[in-house]
Amino acid sequence: MGKDSGSLVSFAGPHYSNILASGILHDRYIVTVGSLATVVVWSPSWSVLAAHTEESATQSKESVARYLSVLALDETRFLVGGSDGVVSLYRFIMGDGLELLSKSTVASSYPKPVLSLAKAIQEDEPTFIVSGDSGGRLIVSTVDESDRFTVRTETTVAKCSINCLDATMQRSENGNSFRGVCGCDSGSILVFEVANRQFRRPCFAPLRRGCDSTTIDS
Repeated sequence: MGKDSGSLVSFAGPHYSNILASGILHDRYIVTVGSLATVVVWSPSWSVLAAHTEESATQSKESVARYLSVLALDETRFLVGGSDGVVSLYRFIMGDGLELLSKSTVASSYPKPVLSLAKAIQEDEPTFIVSGDSGGRLIVSTVDESDRFTVRTETTVAKCSINCLDATMQRSENGNSFRGVCGCDSGSILVFEVANRQFRRPCFAPLRRGCDSTTIDS
């Protein structure tokens, strides 16, 4: 551990390579993920509470996926997107440690690195998850209370990487839907809507302009 003369503090921890994403779990714990499929849970005082690194069957570092994105689901569970197109579901409980609950390939074909993750919470229903990959695909999945991760639908919206995502639920007379926005490698943003677990036609716009999604079925 090294300390700067100002307020910046650096730590040597379980990460042996790049830290590529971070998140906050239960408004208390910090989760960091990165190369060599490493996930670490830290306390607010920066002590390591738990760490997990995926083991390669060949013991070759080149064959181990990188963890590229992380998303907190609730007080104990979070998702991690990998460079192999796999989304991993973890649970952390203080005193019980870190548990890998499941691993799911989200794309139906030719998996690409999962660069971004977002959620839209609906009461008494599975949580909607949207993932964006380096192939320009948006993929909708759900996670329920029994830790079941289910891929629902996908669509290709760009010919470049989807680097960041956010989403929110909407309530209407026709049922629940959610709207989201993503930022792409091309410098454009995309606003989309998902109703009844199906994408509606997306709309592209350069970053300097706004763009509303349409309600025309794809």
